Amino acid sequence: MAYEGKSPDSDWIQMNPRTTEPSFPATASEAYKEGTLFVSNDTTATGTFYPPGLYVRIRNNTGTAYNWEILTPNTNATQINAGNLGAEFGGVPCGTILPFAKDVSSTGLPTGYLLCDGSSISQTSFATLHTVIGAAFGDGTTGTGAAVSGNFNLPDFRGLFLRGMAHTSTADPDSGTRTAYITGGQTVDNVGSYQADEFYEHTHSYTKAGHYNSGAGSHARSKPDTAGGTTGPTGGNETRPKNIYVDYIIRYL
Repeated sequence: MAYEGKSPDSDWIQMNPRTTEPSFPATASEAYKEGTLFVSNDTTATGTFYPPGLYVRIRNNTGTAYNWEILTPNTNATQINAGNLGAEFGGVPCGTILPFAKDVSSTGLPTGYLLCDGSSISQTSFATLHTVIGAAFGDGTTGTGAAVSGNFNLPDFRGLFLRGMAHTSTADPDSGTRTAYITGGQTVDNVGSYQADEFYEHTHSYTKAGHYNSGAGSHARSKPDTAGGTTGPTGGNETRPKNIYVDYIIRYL
């Protein structure tokens, strides 16, 4: 069963049962306009109905027709026009990365999100996300759940910091040497590329004092010996700022 709703006035919305998916006029001057709601509870997603969810009618990017945009999470990403409500309703765009204050490696992911752990996932099952990020973070041939073809990789941000893409600016002088973190991922100045840790080039110098050598007489001495050298190693296992752990999650709807 599906339902449609339109607002006869500004105070309420009436939901009427439909036996078929409602069709709408091409112009906004008639009865069914932008903002008309459509609710489907068709759990089998068969026939002419959309999968379960609450939809709203909006004008498409060309301004000449209408699209359905989903307002509630949906398990069938291929049915979701444009993949997200970011532009229309200020929602969270597909592909958005968020720090999340919970360990979701085994359970507890919020609806519509995946853990950024580098997993290889299906291009078909997560079609909307694949449209957004493609193989920027890997072509799906490596990582948990890897397949030779038909997959792509989620970003793998475990233990890493994120850095804004240079976009040809000089803020990252080594952007041209960035590499793929997972097989098939992006390199150089592109989203998804990886850069290893490094110290800024610098030197440390010091003078090592020597000793006086006795001469032929009781008061004879030579100049002191001096030499340069390097200090011993100091520090830990990596270069890092102070930090706190979070899980990074990515929106896939």
